[in-house]
Amino acid sequence: NLKRIKVKESNISLVYIEKVSESSHRQMMLEREASTDELTGLANRRGFQRTMESNQDDPLSLAIIDIDQFKSVNDRFGHLAGDDTLTSIAEHLQNAFQDRAIVLSRMGGDEFSVLFKSNDSASIIRWLDEFRNSVAASFVDAGKKISVTVSIGAALSNAAVHSSRQLLTEADKCLYQA
Repeated sequence: NLKRIKVKESNISLVYIEKVSESSHRQMMLEREASTDELTGLANRRGFQRTMESNQDDPLSLAIIDIDQFKSVNDRFGHLAGDDTLTSIAEHLQNAFQDRAIVLSRMGGDEFSVLFKSNDSASIIRWLDEFRNSVAASFVDAGKKISVTVSIGAALSNAAVHSSRQLLTEADKCLYQA
Protein backbone atom coordinates (compact mmCIF):
# COMPACT_ATOMS: atom_id res chain seq x y z
CA ASN A 1 0.00 0.00 0.00
CA LEU A 2 1.90 2.99 -1.27
CA LYS A 3 0.60 6.50 -1.48
CA ARG A 4 2.02 8.42 -4.43
CA ILE A 5 1.87 12.16 -4.70
CA LYS A 6 3.28 13.87 -7.77
CA VAL A 7 4.41 17.44 -7.52
CA LYS A 8 5.71 19.49 -10.44
CA GLU A 9 7.68 22.66 -9.98
CA SER A 10 9.45 24.32 -12.89
CA ASN A 11 11.58 21.63 -14.53
CA ILE A 12 11.76 19.48 -11.41
CA SER A 13 9.50 16.51 -10.92
CA LEU A 14 9.20 14.92 -7.50
CA VAL A 15 7.41 11.77 -6.37
CA TYR A 16 6.74 11.29 -2.67
CA ILE A 17 6.11 7.69 -1.64
CA GLU A 18 4.67 6.97 1.76
CA LYS A 19 3.85 3.59 3.14
CA VAL A 20 0.28 3.51 4.41
CA SER A 21 0.11 1.52 7.62
CA GLU A 22 -2.27 -1.39 7.93
CA SER A 23 -4.26 0.43 10.62
CA SER A 24 -4.53 3.58 8.45
CA HIS A 25 -5.72 1.46 5.54
CA ARG A 26 -8.27 -0.27 7.77
CA GLN A 27 -9.47 3.11 9.09
CA MET A 28 -9.93 4.42 5.53
CA MET A 29 -11.91 1.30 4.60
CA LEU A 30 -14.15 1.62 7.66
CA GLU A 31 -14.75 5.29 6.91
CA ARG A 32 -15.69 4.45 3.33
CA GLU A 33 -18.06 1.67 4.43
CA ALA A 34 -19.69 3.98 6.98
CA SER A 35 -20.53 6.55 4.32
CA THR A 36 -21.52 4.28 1.41
CA ASP A 37 -24.84 2.59 0.69
CA GLU A 38 -24.12 -1.12 0.40
CA LEU A 39 -26.77 -1.89 -2.24
CA THR A 40 -26.21 0.96 -4.70
CA GLY A 41 -22.61 1.98 -4.05
CA LEU A 42 -23.73 5.61 -3.77
CA ALA A 43 -23.07 7.74 -0.72
CA ASN A 44 -25.47 7.04 2.13
CA ARG A 45 -27.19 9.73 4.21
CA ARG A 46 -24.09 10.14 6.40
CA GLY A 47 -21.83 10.59 3.36
CA PHE A 48 -24.33 13.00 1.83
CA GLN A 49 -24.54 15.06 5.04
CA ARG A 50 -20.75 15.31 5.38
CA THR A 51 -20.35 16.41 1.77
CA MET A 52 -23.18 18.92 2.03
CA GLU A 53 -21.80 20.47 5.21
CA SER A 54 -18.30 20.75 3.77
CA ASN A 55 -19.69 22.65 0.76
CA GLN A 56 -22.29 24.83 2.47
CA ASP A 57 -20.38 28.06 1.80
CA ASP A 58 -20.79 27.54 -1.94
CA PRO A 59 -23.83 28.06 -4.18
CA LEU A 60 -25.62 24.71 -4.17
CA SER A 61 -28.61 22.98 -5.66
CA LEU A 62 -30.15 19.91 -4.15
CA ALA A 63 -32.51 17.49 -5.87
CA ILE A 64 -34.36 14.82 -3.95
CA ILE A 65 -35.68 11.97 -6.07
CA ASP A 66 -38.37 9.52 -5.02
CA ILE A 67 -39.40 6.39 -6.93
CA ASP A 68 -43.13 6.62 -7.58
CA GLN A 69 -45.21 3.76 -6.16
CA PHE A 70 -42.10 1.87 -5.06
CA LYS A 71 -44.01 -0.12 -2.45
CA SER A 72 -46.09 -1.68 -5.22
CA VAL A 73 -42.89 -2.91 -6.93
CA ASN A 74 -41.93 -4.77 -3.76
CA ASP A 75 -45.49 -6.01 -3.21
CA ARG A 76 -46.07 -7.22 -6.79
CA PHE A 77 -42.62 -8.46 -7.79
CA GLY A 78 -40.76 -9.09 -4.52
CA HIS A 79 -37.91 -7.46 -2.68
CA LEU A 80 -35.21 -8.68 -5.08
CA ALA A 81 -37.01 -6.84 -7.89
CA GLY A 82 -37.17 -3.84 -5.57
CA ASP A 83 -33.41 -4.06 -5.04
CA ASP A 84 -32.90 -4.30 -8.81
CA THR A 85 -35.03 -1.19 -9.21
CA LEU A 86 -32.96 0.72 -6.66
CA THR A 87 -29.69 -0.27 -8.32
CA SER A 88 -31.12 0.68 -11.72
CA ILE A 89 -32.01 4.16 -10.45
CA ALA A 90 -28.49 4.46 -8.98
CA GLU A 91 -27.02 3.59 -12.39
CA HIS A 92 -29.23 6.21 -14.07
CA LEU A 93 -28.04 8.77 -11.52
CA GLN A 94 -24.40 7.93 -12.18
CA ASN A 95 -24.87 8.10 -15.95
CA ALA A 96 -26.71 11.40 -15.77
CA PHE A 97 -24.84 13.26 -13.05
CA GLN A 98 -21.45 11.68 -12.30
CA ASP A 99 -19.57 14.61 -13.86
CA ARG A 100 -22.02 17.31 -12.76
CA ALA A 101 -22.71 16.51 -9.10
CA ILE A 102 -20.70 16.87 -5.92
CA VAL A 103 -22.37 13.80 -4.45
CA LEU A 104 -24.99 11.25 -5.47
CA SER A 105 -26.63 9.48 -2.57
CA ARG A 106 -29.29 7.09 -1.47
CA MET A 107 -30.95 8.87 1.41
CA GLY A 108 -32.84 5.75 2.50
CA GLY A 109 -35.61 3.53 1.19
CA ASP A 110 -36.50 4.68 -2.31
CA GLU A 111 -35.23 8.23 -1.91
CA PHE A 112 -32.09 9.53 -3.61
CA SER A 113 -30.39 12.91 -3.78
CA VAL A 114 -28.10 14.82 -6.08
CA LEU A 115 -26.08 17.76 -4.79
CA PHE A 116 -24.77 20.22 -7.37
CA LYS A 117 -22.21 22.98 -6.81
CA SER A 118 -24.26 25.33 -8.93
CA ASN A 119 -27.43 27.35 -8.66
CA ASP A 120 -28.00 27.75 -12.40
CA SER A 121 -31.71 26.95 -12.38
CA ALA A 122 -32.08 26.51 -16.15
CA SER A 123 -29.32 23.88 -16.29
CA ILE A 124 -30.46 22.08 -13.15
CA ILE A 125 -34.06 21.88 -14.37
CA ARG A 126 -32.96 20.65 -17.81
CA TRP A 127 -30.66 17.97 -16.32
CA LEU A 128 -33.31 16.75 -13.88
CA ASP A 129 -35.97 16.63 -16.58
CA GLU A 130 -33.65 14.62 -18.86
CA PHE A 131 -33.00 12.24 -15.97
CA ARG A 132 -36.71 11.86 -15.21
CA ASN A 133 -37.44 11.12 -18.86
CA SER A 134 -34.61 8.58 -19.14
CA VAL A 135 -35.92 6.68 -16.13
CA ALA A 136 -39.48 6.69 -17.50
CA ALA A 137 -38.26 5.41 -20.89
CA SER A 138 -36.40 2.47 -19.35
CA PHE A 139 -37.39 -0.60 -17.39
CA VAL A 140 -35.88 -2.92 -14.85
CA ASP A 141 -35.65 -6.52 -15.99
CA ALA A 142 -35.87 -8.48 -12.75
CA GLY A 143 -37.28 -11.54 -14.46
CA LYS A 144 -40.20 -9.31 -15.41
CA LYS A 145 -40.22 -5.95 -17.12
CA ILE A 146 -40.90 -3.30 -14.51
CA SER A 147 -41.49 0.31 -15.52
CA VAL A 148 -40.87 3.00 -12.94
CA THR A 149 -41.15 6.76 -12.80
CA VAL A 150 -39.69 9.25 -10.36
CA SER A 151 -40.77 12.48 -8.75
CA ILE A 152 -38.19 15.17 -8.09
CA GLY A 153 -38.08 18.16 -5.78
CA ALA A 154 -35.22 20.62 -6.04
CA ALA A 155 -34.01 23.70 -4.21
CA LEU A 156 -31.42 26.21 -5.33
CA SER A 157 -29.38 28.31 -2.97
CA ASN A 158 -27.14 31.31 -2.88
CA ALA A 159 -24.30 30.57 -0.44
CA ALA A 160 -25.14 33.63 1.63
CA VAL A 161 -28.69 32.58 2.44
CA HIS A 162 -28.68 28.89 3.17
CA SER A 163 -27.83 26.29 5.66
CA SER A 164 -27.67 22.66 4.66
CA ARG A 165 -30.77 22.02 6.78
CA GLN A 166 -32.74 24.78 5.00
CA LEU A 167 -31.77 23.48 1.59
CA LEU A 168 -32.83 19.94 2.51
CA THR A 169 -36.13 21.20 3.95
CA GLU A 170 -36.94 23.22 0.83
CA ALA A 171 -36.07 20.37 -1.54
CA ASP A 172 -38.28 18.05 0.56
CA LYS A 173 -41.18 20.51 0.32
CA CYS A 174 -40.78 20.62 -3.47
CA LEU A 175 -40.69 16.82 -3.65
CA TYR A 176 -44.00 16.56 -1.83
CA GLN A 177 -45.52 19.09 -4.22
CA ALA A 178 -44.24 17.06 -7.19
